[in-house]
Amino acid sequence: MKGNGRDRNFILFLIASGVLCLLYCILFRPITWEAQGDFPSYLDLARQIFHLPGATDVDQSHRSPLYSIVLGAFLIIFGEPHYLVALMVFQYILIFFSSLFIYRIILQLTGKTAAAFIAGLAGVLNLTVIFFGFMILSETLALVLFTALAWLLVKYSYVPGPATGFGAGIMAGLLILARFNMIGLPLVVVFLLILLFLFGRPPIRLTVAIRDVTLFAAGVILITGIWSARNYFSYGKFEVIPKHHTGQRWAVPATIDSSDRVSVEYQQVLDIFLRTREELVGREVFREYRKSSLLRHGLIKKINDYFSPDVSGYLLYRDSEDELLALYQLPDTPEGIRALNEKLKPFYREIAAGNKGEIVRLRVYSFLYSFKHVSPTLPGDEPVNLNHLPSWLLQLYKIALIMTVVLTYAGSVAHMIYLVFKKERLRKGLQWVMMYGLIWYFPVINTYVNVLGDANRFRFPADMLIIGLFAAMCYSLWKVSANPKRRDDIQIQADE
Repeated sequence: MKGNGRDRNFILFLIASGVLCLLYCILFRPITWEAQGDFPSYLDLARQIFHLPGATDVDQSHRSPLYSIVLGAFLIIFGEPHYLVALMVFQYILIFFSSLFIYRIILQLTGKTAAAFIAGLAGVLNLTVIFFGFMILSETLALVLFTALAWLLVKYSYVPGPATGFGAGIMAGLLILARFNMIGLPLVVVFLLILLFLFGRPPIRLTVAIRDVTLFAAGVILITGIWSARNYFSYGKFEVIPKHHTGQRWAVPATIDSSDRVSVEYQQVLDIFLRTREELVGREVFREYRKSSLLRHGLIKKINDYFSPDVSGYLLYRDSEDELLALYQLPDTPEGIRALNEKLKPFYREIAAGNKGEIVRLRVYSFLYSFKHVSPTLPGDEPVNLNHLPSWLLQLYKIALIMTVVLTYAGSVAHMIYLVFKKERLRKGLQWVMMYGLIWYFPVINTYVNVLGDANRFRFPADMLIIGLFAAMCYSLWKVSANPKRRDDIQIQADE
C-alpha cells in the first residue's frame, strides 16, 4: 500500500510539473537580443562548429561549447524561422526533468512524498528557472545536468555500482562543457565519494571504491577529452578551456584607478586602462536597473556600493584589449591574446601588490553575491514574458529567494556541525552532506575566481537543489520539533 501511495503521488507530481512547463511554453516567447546577453556568441560558435552559413571567423573558443552544439542541432533540424521556439520548448522539457530529479533527491533525504512534491514544484515555480527557460542561453542546460549529477550521487550512495559512477562522470564532463566554471566540480565529487567510502554503510571494499572513482574520472576525461581533441585539430592546442581567455573576470583589473603607480614600462598600459575606466564610469551614470530592482532601496544600494567595484574588471579588460594589442603590436588572434596575457602578468602583479585590501573586499563581494537572486525580468519596461508581473510581486519574490538561499546555506553549516559530532549521525546523514558539498562549490569557487556581479548567475544551476534542500530542512525541523526523541532519525531510507 505504501509503495502504491508513493507511485500515485509521483504520478500526480509528473502531471503538475508537466502542466506548468506546458503552460510556460504557451505563455512565453523565446528571448535572444532583448537580454543583451551571450546569445550571438553561442549562435556564432554553433555555426562555426557545424560549418553553417553566417559563421564568422571570430575566435569563440572561450565559450562553453555544449549549448552551442545543442543550438546548432536545432538550427539544422528546424531551420532558421522555427528553431528558437523549438529550443525554448526543449528547455522547458529540461526543466521538467530537473524537477523529477529534485523530487527523487528530496524523497530519498526525507522519505516523505509531501516534502518531495513541494520541493520539486517550488523549483518549477521559481521565477528565475522560468526566466532561463525562455532565454536562449546555457543556464537551463547546466541546470538539468547539475540536478542529474546530484541525483546520480544520491543513487550511488545507497546502491553503489560501476554504471552509476561512470554515468556521474559523463554528467560531470558534460556539465563542464556547458559551463566552464564547473571545471572544479569533479574534485568535489571525488571528495564526497571518499567520504561515502569511509563512513558509508554497508562498508564498500577498497577495490570497489578505486574502481568506481576511476570510472567516474574516466567519464569526465572522456567527455572533456573529445572537446580537447577538437580544439587540437582546430587550433593546435589540446585543452578544454583556451588559456588565452582565462582570468578576465579577476578582481585585479577592477581595482585599477588613477592613484595606482606602476613601473615605467607599464605606464602606457595603465593609461589605456584608466581611459577605458573613465568611459565605463561615465556609462554607469546612465545605467538603468531592471524592473523592481532591490538596488533602488537606499540601504541595499549602500551595502552593494560599499563592496562592489566602480567598474567591471571584465569590461575594463574587454574594452581595453584592442588598444593593448596595438600597443604591443600583437594580432587579434588566440595566439596574440595569449602573448598579451603573458606580457600583462607583471603589470597585474604590480596592481595587485598595491591593492591587496581592495582585492579582499571584492572577494567578499563575490562571495556575498553568490546568495543574491538572479533577476527574472528583461531590461527596460517592455511588457514581455515575466515583465508583465507587478513590481510588488517581483520584489517579494527576490526577497523570498535571497532568504531561502541564505537560510539553506546557513542551515547546511549547522546541520553538518551537528552530524560530525556523532559517527552514527554522520553515517545516516551522508546523503545530506553530499548535497551540501555540491551547493557549497559555488560560493567557494566564486570567491576564489572573483566573478563579482556574475556570481549569482553562476550559482543558478544549483537553485532548484537549494530550494529543494530548504524544503527538506523545513520538513526535518518540523519532524524533530514534533518528536524530539527521534532527533537522530532524520535520514530515512527511500522506497527504492
